[in-house]
Amino acid sequence: MILADSMIVVEFTRSHDPAMRSIIAAEPAAICGITRAEVLHGARDFHHRRNLLRILSGFHHLPFPESLWDHLGDNLQALQSSGVTVSF
Repeated sequence: MILADSMIVVEFTRSHDPAMRSIIAAEPAAICGITRAEVLHGARDFHHRRNLLRILSGFHHLPFPESLWDHLGDNLQALQSSGVTVSF
């Protein structure tokens, strides 16, 4: 399964590249809540939002438990303390 971030989903919505479409079709592609929110944040109007919702419905949705976010925050903080900055 591919976990797609918002950049992948946006590129998928814009692309007419058959290779990209075949990869998404061949491999189960999933998104999480953050990706969904980021994609919908870019909606230009009601009709664009409706189209984005249609596209998003083609992806599996992976729910993440709340405890995962604490773990993520702790890992990001540990990296930062070691001098490694990772964009969230």
